[in-house]
Amino acid sequence: MGLAGKRLAAAWVLWLPVAVAICTASPARSQRLEGVPADTTVGTANGESVTAGELMHELTSRFGQGALQEMVIEWTVDEEATRRGVLVSDDEVLRAACERLSSPERTLTTREELVAACKDEGVDADLLLIDVRYELLLDRVLSKAAVVTENELRELFELQPDTFAISRAHVRMILFRTEKDVQGLLPGLTAGTLPDLARQFSADEAHREAGGDWGWVRPEELPDVPELRALVGTARLGRLSPPIRTPDGWVIAVVEDRKVDAPQTFEQARDRVLAVATEQKKAELYNGWQERARKIAGLLTLDAGIGAVAPLPPPEDAQRLEEMSRRFETTKTEEESQVVPGQ
Repeated sequence: MGLAGKRLAAAWVLWLPVAVAICTASPARSQRLEGVPADTTVGTANGESVTAGELMHELTSRFGQGALQEMVIEWTVDEEATRRGVLVSDDEVLRAACERLSSPERTLTTREELVAACKDEGVDADLLLIDVRYELLLDRVLSKAAVVTENELRELFELQPDTFAISRAHVRMILFRTEKDVQGLLPGLTAGTLPDLARQFSADEAHREAGGDWGWVRPEELPDVPELRALVGTARLGRLSPPIRTPDGWVIAVVEDRKVDAPQTFEQARDRVLAVATEQKKAELYNGWQERARKIAGLLTLDAGIGAVAPLPPPEDAQRLEEMSRRFETTKTEEESQVVPGQ
């Protein structure tokens, strides 16, 4: 089973016990539905029996198409990794997973410590490791595939010279010790609420009373994290950044204003231009994979009764993908033409 299959299998294993538990099924039956006949009773709800087929029908109708799309993206990542000789070792996965759940108060280094931390956080350790492996593999594949030419670098610099000038920015940040803390406050966090929430919850004692206000700073005056320092010159004003991992925890920042102190030549700014261009190219590649996955997933057929997928392997070349895309668009057009207005 490939990485995509393992991730999907792990996801099903997580979803199935949740769904069956709602029906008050026994623990033995709530583990898996693999190989279970469709008419097997897996639980009861309000005195009514729930069969494996009914449960699988509900799961596939709610999550099936999205799971298929994710699988196609992961097929693409697997293929690209194999073609480019990109590998991720078990030790690298464990280190990255430990870093994700570590905090200044608790540093994780072993699998046993990771499993214990996952239990405390309510996280499935096996699924976490699978996700981390995929994320590492995806980042490495994109980094290797995102080749930027010198002409592209110069064109980007000429289009956005102010972006690569030496800048100062008025930055406000809130620091969280753990990812769980981030998720707890994220729903209510906006650029407007950040100052008040920082005063109440930020772990950054030096700036907490000021509502997370760092004042006017240059990139080198922020913690030595590339994603954080890049915000000084590139972040959209008044927009929250995504959570950024730092040595002290997780940071969410907002750039409230920006000043350009001095322009730079292309040669002076080349490293920064390359970093921005590479990230843009990686985003373009991944967006292309997502669009490909959307089209291919639209051609796959889910059997709602048992959740089976009619086999259709990923396209081997661009010509086959184009043929599949045309079939998808034709089918969609035919279906839309059969819809009678008002019905």
